[in-house]
Amino acid sequence: MLTVTSASVQFPLVWKGQRPLILNTTTDDSIVRVLAPAKLNLFLEVVGKRADGFHDIETLITAIDVFDILEFEPNNSGEIELSCRWSPGWRARSRAPNRDDDSEQVWSRLPSSRDNLVTKALQRLRDESGTAYGAAIRLHKSIPSEAGLGGASSDAAAAMSAANHAWQLGWSKARLAQLASELGSDLPFFFESGAAVCTGRGENTRPIRMRRLHFVLVKPPTGLSTAAVYRACRPGDPVRSVGDLAQAIANESTPRIADLLFNRLEAPSAGLTPWIERAREALSASGSLASRMTGSGTCCFGVYRSARHAKRAAAWLRQRKVGGVCAATSCGWHANQFEGVA
Repeated sequence: MLTVTSASVQFPLVWKGQRPLILNTTTDDSIVRVLAPAKLNLFLEVVGKRADGFHDIETLITAIDVFDILEFEPNNSGEIELSCRWSPGWRARSRAPNRDDDSEQVWSRLPSSRDNLVTKALQRLRDESGTAYGAAIRLHKSIPSEAGLGGASSDAAAAMSAANHAWQLGWSKARLAQLASELGSDLPFFFESGAAVCTGRGENTRPIRMRRLHFVLVKPPTGLSTAAVYRACRPGDPVRSVGDLAQAIANESTPRIADLLFNRLEAPSAGLTPWIERAREALSASGSLASRMTGSGTCCFGVYRSARHAKRAAAWLRQRKVGGVCAATSCGWHANQFEGVA
């Protein structure tokens, strides 16, 4: 289920047949606010290269409580207008107080409205649904780009979910996810629960229960091209399976989960920039149980015993000039959250 919220009260948005059942009302229910979460790949194996040039993967993904905020206001213009800016969010809490360092380089220039995946996703949804509606979208970014955190994909999925609701299309989440998979391999994950095992290009999702895990994220002041990382990567030999980690998440302790973190893309990414090794060394020095890179990088994360442990480690890391630093927690709820705006 998705979640509709107004003020501080949360209500479920239940998918019933082909239409969601909206259980809340607001003073202006034409505007929808969606929280689009970042994600972490706790496991990522490259199984093989496909004839179409993509790679088959097996990955275990969890959403985390670092969010972009998308505000969607439908109109009759027939046009999609997007304004995008960095919000204080992670930028504010990731820097050491009274310290002039290079963490500002974490936030690269935002893509133009035309090139933004949100615009492309909404144009595609308009074309497929045949609706004549348009929308004005305001996107407040906190998730760094070129990080492996899935910000662009999460934003696009959030926009499609908001449009489906605001334009009264009545599409099921499965239908939305199918269309989304044509735009990006990891978009379908953001229509699922807070954690899933994903296969194929990443578009095949199997939701799993995720226990609460505590992380610290380190985003170095540089990014990597996903295509460049995959070009440098070779499929696993032998191929590793996500099964042990999925079982540990269901039945075992946080230290055992930390022992099973894996990312096949980490070695080729580390060969392209020294920041991966620096970030992981810093996380280890801060007391993490284990650390890994997420996605194709460059963001790395450590797993910690508790929220207090993670927050103390984040404060220590902010003094070390390793880029943007943020404590985060896995999200047990479904990835996109509706919120009515008065």
